[in-house]
Amino acid sequence: MISYLKQNMKNKKIYITKASGEKELFNEMKIYKTVIKAGASQQLAEEVKNEIQKKIKPNINSDVILNDVLEYLNKREKTVAIKYSLKKGIMDLGPSGYSFEKYIAMILKEYGYTIKLNQFIKGHCLTYEIDILAKKENKIFITECKYYNRPGLRSDTNIALYTHARFLDIKKHWIEKLNKSFSYNGLLVTNTKCTTNAIKYIECVGEMNVIGWHYPKTQNLESLIEQKKLYPITCFPFLKNQIKNNLIANNIILIKDLLALDFKTLSQKFEGITLKEFQTLQDAAHNIYTHI
Repeated sequence: MISYLKQNMKNKKIYITKASGEKELFNEMKIYKTVIKAGASQQLAEEVKNEIQKKIKPNINSDVILNDVLEYLNKREKTVAIKYSLKKGIMDLGPSGYSFEKYIAMILKEYGYTIKLNQFIKGHCLTYEIDILAKKENKIFITECKYYNRPGLRSDTNIALYTHARFLDIKKHWIEKLNKSFSYNGLLVTNTKCTTNAIKYIECVGEMNVIGWHYPKTQNLESLIEQKKLYPITCFPFLKNQIKNNLIANNIILIKDLLALDFKTLSQKFEGITLKEFQTLQDAAHNIYTHI
């Protein structure tokens, strides 16, 4: 009788609440697969899956599940925890979008782009503040960064329409008045997913590009980060806000940026941060960057 009750509970469907407010059937294999994708062994992924299953309750928030997974991974395998926490780490760059813009500029620079941040660019009708002006060979990308600091939100059709319209106005002016030998492109970069209609519109107009979460299939945001190990410092689970803000203000955004820093000199510039705390960060960065 007892074994029957246990089996009945196991087979019972449990719904969780996503960040968007939608209900979704809990699937333990989704946790298993995402942990494997972050570099965990099958054994560790199985451990995480079983541990989370013990804590699942009806309507539990997906953020709670994420934090439980991260807590377990951080105890067992810190390098896996860093990769698993990438999406959350990017959201923790905020609260404003400027840190995200700096982060994206650094990623583009690593891929050979010449970048300029926050440029005022004249269009045919209006003057616009452009988040990033990126140039590579004969291509110029007029880049809009759309940042969200909480899960469940997506870049929608309005964002796509605005980004495209602004690009067209600037392109028209540049072709009329400036260099016609360049290829001009619009680029939308977001740390979340785009809606189906936003993607449909951008693919239809043909002169817009999107880098987002899981889009496109290749060269999406997470793959660009993972290919060159461009993880932000906010992937550290123990990073204090004061330290985070000070580092970002000094353009120290990537974990790999911590490797070559002279913290003895740097600590004198940072109020309220000890040399020991800096050394702990650098040691963690070295361990993660050499094993990730």
